Amino acid sequence: RRQARQDRVPAPGTVPAIVMASIGLALAGLQLIVSILLWSEISGYQECLSSANTTTDETTCQDRYFAEIESKLGLPDGAMDPYRDMF
Repeated sequence: RRQARQDRVPAPGTVPAIVMASIGLALAGLQLIVSILLWSEISGYQECLSSANTTTDETTCQDRYFAEIESKLGLPDGAMDPYRDMF
């Protein structure tokens, strides 16, 4: 970096670092917006799961809250089904 400053040229790696930081900030901002938008559904889902005693209860929670999330995001019915194992 000192040599680049003396030669008055950009330091190597600065452009990729700026691009990666910009992508990271954009993804973090998107995650924040989605979390705020779905706050009530996510907290309700967590409360439902904490009171679930059986696998059937957990499936009932997923059915209820996944339908709410799909509705709120304007997704077609069943769009959240591939993500059931993640939650």
